Amino acid sequence: LDENKYPDYVKELEPAATDLFNSSRWSMAKQAYGNWKTVINESLVRAAVICYMLDKDMLDKDYKPEEIKNELLEQVQRNFRWMPELVSLLRKYEERQVKYGSFENFYPRVIDFFEDYAKKENKRLDVIKSK
Repeated sequence: LDENKYPDYVKELEPAATDLFNSSRWSMAKQAYGNWKTVINESLVRAAVICYMLDKDMLDKDYKPEEIKNELLEQVQRNFRWMPELVSLLRKYEERQVKYGSFENFYPRVIDFFEDYAKKENKRLDVIKSK
């Protein structure tokens, strides 16, 4: 998420990412993640690690399925609760990388993902307000 190169992406992502950060601020601060940009970038790095593990498992059998699942569960427990869906999204990028050419061209899908996730989460939390 390069602010200087893609300011429109940053502006578009900020509301949803801020909501997600605010709902996990305490746990993210304990991990030294003090703003929404860091959380988004770290989310993508962690999801990429899991994709790598999945790829290595298919190619070299370096990672057992339970090791990959444990890594995914650890990320969810660290309050990167969107990790299963984000890994699935990155797998779709991998499958269609020729179509997109670069991750920058795919980034609008990442923005859509976080916007949708934040909307669903906000809707779940809004239930409390309506009672």
